[in-house]
Amino acid sequence: MPIYNIGFKEKVLSDPSELLKYKAEMEILMRMMFSKSSEFYNDSYESGLITPWFSAWSNAGRDASYSVISGSAPNPEEIFEAVKAEIRKRRESFFDLDSFERAKRCIYAETLTDFNSTSSVANAMVGFALDGNDFFDFADAVSAVSVDDLKKRLDESFEPERAVLSVVVPFSAE
Repeated sequence: MPIYNIGFKEKVLSDPSELLKYKAEMEILMRMMFSKSSEFYNDSYESGLITPWFSAWSNAGRDASYSVISGSAPNPEEIFEAVKAEIRKRRESFFDLDSFERAKRCIYAETLTDFNSTSSVANAMVGFALDGNDFFDFADAVSAVSVDDLKKRLDESFEPERAVLSVVVPFSAE
């Protein structure tokens, strides 16, 4: 079965406070749109479009920012089109307030859970420090995100002309 990555090149931010806000917004947005509890995931999984190996994440730094959706599936091109359709759908009809608050609480809780592992804290501290930020400020950044912030982030991210689909097809010896 082919494996795929769908990548979206995002805007690079050099200001540390903007970058921290961007990271918080993208964490919440990716969870709402593509996590295992999302409408997209459940509908796509039930229809057989995606497999349990479907995942989505975002990474942002001073030199590069991108969002990735990946997995394995028989028809990656169909998933690519479904992802773009979901983005268009959410731009036209954003999530309800309960979904937003639930996603925000999940990210906030995951951030606090990271404190249970010294290696997680150390890795996060280094990553945030390289961007000019403090990992200990991330939970506050998540809490400060508003629905309007997220709508604006969605409008500014996931541009189709900055998207690419990369597929690795299994080798077949014939």
